[in-house]
Amino acid sequence: RRQRPDVYKRQILDSEAILTKKKVSESATKIERALEQYLSTPNYIYQGLKEREAKNYISSQALLHKGLNEENVNAALEKVYLVLATAPANPLALAQLCNLYAQKMYLTADRNYLSHANNACEKASKVAGDKSEVLFSLAQKNRREDEIDKSISYYKEALKRSPNYSAAYIGLTESYLKQFLVSKSTEAIAMAKESISKAGELDPNNWMIPFIEARLHLSLIHISEPTRRYAIS
Repeated sequence: RRQRPDVYKRQILDSEAILTKKKVSESATKIERALEQYLSTPNYIYQGLKEREAKNYISSQALLHKGLNEENVNAALEKVYLVLATAPANPLALAQLCNLYAQKMYLTADRNYLSHANNACEKASKVAGDKSEVLFSLAQKNRREDEIDKSISYYKEALKRSPNYSAAYIGLTESYLKQFLVSKSTEAIAMAKESISKAGELDPNNWMIPFIEARLHLSLIHISEPTRRYAIS
C-alpha cells in the first residue's frame, strides 16, 4: 500500500539531526585541526577574534555539527554569547547567532525565536553583509522559514564569495530537495544532486553527505516513472 505524501515527508529526516559516535569523533578531530590552523595565524587576525574568542566560536560550530538537537544548539548558543561578550560586533559570531536561533525555531516550532534570528542577521549584515558566513546564515534562516527561493539565492551568493564553502553546498542541496518535494521539479532534483556531489568533493569525510544522498535516492522512489528516469540520467 502506498504511503500518504504527508506521512512520507515527515519520515524524511533532516540530515543535520543524525548522529553517530564515530562521526562525532571524526568531527571533533577535524575541529581540533581547524583550531590549530586558526590559532597559528599571527595575532589571530583571521576574523578579528582573539584566542579565547576563537575557541568559543569554533566550539559553537563543533556543537552544531555534532547533531541538530536542542541540547547542542543551547550549548552552542552559550559559546557564541561568550564571544559576543567581548566582541559584540563580530560578524562571524552574529551570523552564528542568527543560524542557531533559526535552528532553535525549527526544533521547537516556536516562532518567537525568529525575532532573535532576524535581529542577529540584521546586525551581522550591517557589519559585513558581503561575508560568506553572513550570507550562509541568512540562507539557513530563510530555509528554516520555508522561504526556499530566498535561501537558494543566499547560498549561491555565499558560494560566489567562497567557492569551496562545503556547508553552503549542503544547505543548497537541502533547499533544492525541499523545492523538489513540493514541486516535483526535475530541475530541482538535478541541482540537488549536483550540489551534494560538489559538497562531497570538497569535504569527503563529512558524515552528513551520505545521508543526504540517501534521502535524494529515497525521494526519487516516490515520484512518477518518467520523472525518475529523467532525474537519474
